[in-house]
Amino acid sequence: MLLDDGTATYLATVTLVLGVPPWQAITPFDDDLDDALDSYNFDIQNAYWRIDGTQLDMLLVSSVPYDSSNVFIEAWGISSGARWTFYRWVVQPGSAGMYGYSGGDFEPIGDVTATYVSSTELMMSWNTDDMDLVLDRFDIGLAAGWCGPPEFFCDHFPNGWGWPYDGTTFDPGDWYSVSW
Repeated sequence: MLLDDGTATYLATVTLVLGVPPWQAITPFDDDLDDALDSYNFDIQNAYWRIDGTQLDMLLVSSVPYDSSNVFIEAWGISSGARWTFYRWVVQPGSAGMYGYSGGDFEPIGDVTATYVSSTELMMSWNTDDMDLVLDRFDIGLAAGWCGPPEFFCDHFPNGWGWPYDGTTFDPGDWYSVSW
């Protein structure tokens, strides 16, 4: 495409995506294989996201096959200037939801649809309008399974981000950024 500002002419390359938005890797690096505690059957290898307007899809890929009848995913998020101090997404058999926290208890703020894409892929989908974001971005840490103290979650992505419920033993500084 040629652009002209009255002084100079510029050649610009434009990419136009038609159809479904492409998947974006949440990080270019896969997680360590076989690092889920107690051989938990969802070992997060990576996550991918895409957004179509306000509908955000997040595809979690496990390095091992999982059983949809007992999978447990919990993710935590933050976004600068947003109404909620923390966001929490939960997927477990028979239910999925998005919650906001700002000093009291978690409040349900939106629906999450869980789609069991394959034996190693699970997709969570939600409407970002429900997040009341100020910016089109948030940071997220993902976890799979419940293994109890001291690690609590069986797998962290990124590794070792902690146990957020006590407010002192987790670090959102290592979470992954999603922005559009």
